[in-house]
Amino acid sequence: MKLFILPICTVLLSLLPLTLSAADENHAAALLLENKKSITVEIDYGGLRPSRTIKTAYVEGMSALKLLQQVAKVKTHKAGAFVFVKSIDKVKGEAGKMGWFYSVDGVSAKKLAKSYILTDVKAMKWSYKVEACY
Repeated sequence: MKLFILPICTVLLSLLPLTLSAADENHAAALLLENKKSITVEIDYGGLRPSRTIKTAYVEGMSALKLLQQVAKVKTHKAGAFVFVKSIDKVKGEAGKMGWFYSVDGVSAKKLAKSYILTDVKAMKWSYKVEACY
């Protein structure tokens, strides 16, 4: 009888990490859902194509760039420690002429999108417009 119980105990004990792992994953997923917020992302292509509005979810602590990449095809350009949005949905910026700019809740962002951390944000707008010094 003891010989029969030992293999069953071994099997049950070997399943324990899988059960704990699944529980941990479910807990992590639940926490992620709790931290998700709703946001509206608008992309204005500067008249080259119709603007697009996307309602999506984001996790607080996500960067504005990561959120943009979640809703559009984005190419970036790295210059030293800086990362710039080069194109959105194949609409490319032209240095000194046209570029991509963004605002959060109607306020023009003062940081590059990779550095802008989203917390309790309702709207983000990306606009393709003339690059000019202000």
